[in-house]
Amino acid sequence: MDIARTGLVSLIQPFGTLWFIYMLPVFFVVTKLFRTTPWALFAIAIMLQVLPISTSNFWPQIASQLGVISVDSHWVLVDEFCSFFVYFLAGYLFAPWLFALAEWTRDHIAVAVIGLGSWFLINLGLVYLDFAKLPIVSLVLGGAGAIAIVTIASLIARLAAGKALNYLGAHSIVVYLAFFIPMVVARLAFAKVWPQLDVGTMAAVSTAFAVVTPLIGLALIRRIGFGHFLFYRPAWAILASKPAAQQASIQPAE
Repeated sequence: MDIARTGLVSLIQPFGTLWFIYMLPVFFVVTKLFRTTPWALFAIAIMLQVLPISTSNFWPQIASQLGVISVDSHWVLVDEFCSFFVYFLAGYLFAPWLFALAEWTRDHIAVAVIGLGSWFLINLGLVYLDFAKLPIVSLVLGGAGAIAIVTIASLIARLAAGKALNYLGAHSIVVYLAFFIPMVVARLAFAKVWPQLDVGTMAAVSTAFAVVTPLIGLALIRRIGFGHFLFYRPAWAILASKPAAQQASIQPAE
């Protein structure tokens, strides 16, 4: 009975790193509902991220009333939505500019490296001075970090080793959706078979296994021709069509 109750509660309070996968459809539905007023929604998303919204005062009481033991002190659906929806929406709204940045980086390597160095020093300084957690500052640093990731990825894509990362990036949703179980299996296996292994190595190998296993699963699905629904969104659930030119120039061919 306790297992069944806990399973039902996980539908509104996911455990562990599953919260990210849980929140993706929530982000999508909200964006879809307000797609006619995206910039107003973006302003609200910024406000939600800046405001100190927390459900830590009443979620433990709710969990107690439901008769479950919650390892989380807050309600994921509310708190994580307020904290991260702005980044999801920004990725949707600013995608054309981010693709353009990736293309620009390829032709302006020196300037891009200087920009990354400046970002690193500023970010490091703000973290060292303990300013990084301030509301507006944390939001700006989050956006700057995303731009830095795009820039770094574009630079790496020029290298021979970048081909593997290109493929991984083009299929990142597959990893996001299916990494959890392989990661848990790897961690349990290490704990049973090789408990003396240091934590850092165990974490690195478990992460690598959790990343590679979903890609192997995708290859098997393509080979047998069944199971695509696990990873591919149906046409009715797509927010908007990607411009063909951008898709062709940034993403590797299937």
